[in-house]
Amino acid sequence: LRRSPTLTVDPTMAYVAGYMLRHTDVPEDWFDNGAIYRDEVPKADALSHSFYGNDIPGEFYLHLTQHLRIFVDAQSASEVFISAQTPYDEAPTTWYNLSLNGYEAKADQFRFVCLDETINSTPVLTCNVYQVYGKAFSLIYVNIDGRYITIDQVQKVLEQVDQKLSFFKATP
Repeated sequence: LRRSPTLTVDPTMAYVAGYMLRHTDVPEDWFDNGAIYRDEVPKADALSHSFYGNDIPGEFYLHLTQHLRIFVDAQSASEVFISAQTPYDEAPTTWYNLSLNGYEAKADQFRFVCLDETINSTPVLTCNVYQVYGKAFSLIYVNIDGRYITIDQVQKVLEQVDQKLSFFKATP
């Protein structure tokens, strides 16, 4: 996966950027560096963008990054979703599925997996959220510490992703 930073989005990628998370979709005290990255992914237009839950030097591990890929078809998005599950299915003692109270994913396919870690002496949940909406695939990496980034905040972000990407849903 190659990435190149850009502060402006290439006009051919503007439609992908329109479906990505924006600063108004995350808690107002989160920040970003303004860079949107174009990811080179076969059969897809792809961008990524990161938000940070704190601005303490040396603690940038508290982040949420969305990788959004719009594939040429729903089959390609589903294949990526399925292939991404292998590491979690092969290591069920370290990674576990996380369910959110009251949250019903609107995606055609959804998985929220987490791993308990300690980063810079702080216990965090390192989580990956996989969502497929027809030909759209969203992957979110997030570190949840319960203080700067909470599970409730992540749930609200996922609701924003649902709202933005439901346009692509394969099923009503």
